[in-house]
Amino acid sequence: MTSIELQTRVKVALTEALSVPVLKYVQEYKGRNGRPFVVYQEISNAPALHADGREMGFRSTFQISIGTADDEYGELEAKVEAAMTSLGFMRKDAHDIHDDIYFRVIRFVIVCGK
Repeated sequence: MTSIELQTRVKVALTEALSVPVLKYVQEYKGRNGRPFVVYQEISNAPALHADGREMGFRSTFQISIGTADDEYGELEAKVEAAMTSLGFMRKDAHDIHDDIYFRVIRFVIVCGK
């Protein structure tokens, strides 16, 4: 699997699991009135598996940010976690940010073979 294929799988899984807009970058949300929304992006992709001097797999970290007008994102967070773990990801960490919009930021990690 490639990084691009993994990104496509993440977008499809999130779009199918959620009834809110799923965007690749938070900038895509500008000018929209509706909330909540979810932003996904691959924030790290590093070699993880080697054999015979060649890269055989990679470790990818995705950041999923749930944006809401208030801090009520529990149901969405559960659906995001279910969608990501169904793809084989493990939750790495999570934290909150407030900057006009409340964000629940969750990071997930997976190791994929090439």
